[in-house]
Amino acid sequence: MAVRWYLRYALSYRDVEELLAERGIEVDLVTVYRWVQTFTAEFIDAADQNATLFIEADHGRLKARLRQMRGVKRLASARTVAAGHAFAQNLRRR
Repeated sequence: MAVRWYLRYALSYRDVEELLAERGIEVDLVTVYRWVQTFTAEFIDAADQNATLFIEADHGRLKARLRQMRGVKRLASARTVAAGHAFAQNLRRR
């Protein structure tokens, strides 16, 4: 939890220490520093895996749309379809 707060909200080690103290967890800011140094790589790996799964899900919808069109014949058409698909996906996420 402490590492996630530090990474997500750009807090200082002292801020994280204070947040944990408010929740009854007494740690030193050096401990928070060590946690960040130890576990940041794991958070990055997990985020990369989630991003890959998310992209694959988006890619599946694009493939389903292209299947109905029986593919595209020109590169310009492919760019237009991909840009429109990305735009529609971004609208859905908001």
